[in-house]
Amino acid sequence: MPTASESMIVHVGQQRDEVVAATLAGLRGISGLRFGGTAFLPKYKTSTAQEKLDIVGGGCDYALADPQTERMEGPLEKRGYGRAHLLYLQREDPGASPGPFVDEVLTAQAQLGRHTVISPWLTHGHGVGQKHLRATRRFAMEAANHPLAKSCELLLGVAVAGGILADSNALDDFLDELVDWPDGPIYLRVVTSTSPSYEQLRDTNLLIGLRRLVESLTSNERIVLLPLSGLAGWLMMPFGARAFGTGISASLQRLGPPRGGGGGGDRLRWYFLPELLGFVLHDELRLFSSLPGYTVCGCPFCAQLPLDRAGGDWDFDTAGQHYLHCCGQLCASLSTAAQPRVQLQRRLGRAQSFWQMAQSAGVVVDSRSVPRHLAAWIQAVG
Repeated sequence: MPTASESMIVHVGQQRDEVVAATLAGLRGISGLRFGGTAFLPKYKTSTAQEKLDIVGGGCDYALADPQTERMEGPLEKRGYGRAHLLYLQREDPGASPGPFVDEVLTAQAQLGRHTVISPWLTHGHGVGQKHLRATRRFAMEAANHPLAKSCELLLGVAVAGGILADSNALDDFLDELVDWPDGPIYLRVVTSTSPSYEQLRDTNLLIGLRRLVESLTSNERIVLLPLSGLAGWLMMPFGARAFGTGISASLQRLGPPRGGGGGGDRLRWYFLPELLGFVLHDELRLFSSLPGYTVCGCPFCAQLPLDRAGGDWDFDTAGQHYLHCCGQLCASLSTAAQPRVQLQRRLGRAQSFWQMAQSAGVVVDSRSVPRHLAAWIQAVG
């Protein structure tokens, strides 16, 4: 069960099955870590989704079939490959027939062998007024009364635009609405206004609003899970978040508007640097390696990467596996800590000190590698 205790959720993307299996095997070696996995139903035909979930289910403490119903806000052709196989993705207006829509969403998950199911949602803050929030509330009520809610654990799916969280008045209204919803854990995704990238979320007001939301829901005896939140979700663990979710690609580390189509050029060699709690370019590692406090990563994946030289073959999946392994270590460090808030503040302080030391040593990096998120994170959790 994803709500049993604190955990990390590994989001499965387009990686090969052997990459997913190796990632999960590496995570199982982290002491004190509990983790689950998610496959996103609109990405696959049903048989492929089943294969992904079988791998995840065999390697994780739990597995989720995420219905990703925010895709209903777009035209049919933008709803993923699964639109040809899943009835709910073919509906023009899900809010017009909430009962049948909810039945199709829950049934699609249960038919894939899931014992935890997620109710559908539309994004509050998108569309006109509170139309999407009202529709999501109806979906939650229908789901709570559905027969599957009696035989499965039900998570109440919710999505909210980051601007709502950054506005204290809008957040108050949102909280007032959620408190009166049916009982059940909240499966909450935050949609940011910028496309996902390997730069960490650094909107201070949004992060403060997210912390307040998590604390308020927790104080009202609501369990909160934060899929597609990356390390911004990890920040919320000491304040009540039961889980945070992330994946190898940038689009699985933060939820934002689509990137758009195509795009050529070389992919940048991003490497997650634990000392900064963020990504730097591979060629910049040598700038940090001589600083006090830098440690060569001992995860099962870094030995396969050319970390000590500028050239060499770079495998993006292996670099992503390293990132997920670091996330697992960070998750375990908080879930097993006697004082998780103190542990978090100390870790952020060490990261800030490491960056200040790098600046004093004259280290110059690409502007996208500068850890601007640290100041916002420190303020948000202080």
